[in-house]
Amino acid sequence: MTVLSKVLSGEVRVSSYDWESESEAAKGGVRKRAKEVFVGVKRPSDGTWTLEPNKGNIHEISAVETSAVLDVLYPPYSDERGCSYYRVIGGENGQGFVYLENVEQPKGLPVFQRYKG
Repeated sequence: MTVLSKVLSGEVRVSSYDWESESEAAKGGVRKRAKEVFVGVKRPSDGTWTLEPNKGNIHEISAVETSAVLDVLYPPYSDERGCSYYRVIGGENGQGFVYLENVEQPKGLPVFQRYKG
């Protein structure tokens, strides 16, 4: 999946990650090691950014202040293409790695709606 994102107003903090290796991505269990791709703040003046299928697609966007963000996802999620959720459970002293734990969909998270033209 590819995600195009644009901050329309406000500021958001973006953290994006890749699995440390293909074997890490495929391994079972709920705790996996990932490397940081980007951690920083995005604003409307920053333009559009892209999260690619194999680069930075594990991501978190959180509001620094009241914000609006436009996300275009393609291909979209569907019954066949689900969404996984993780939380950061630790890092490695500024080495650029974190451990992610698989979790259930957070309560209150907006449900994606498919654009029908």
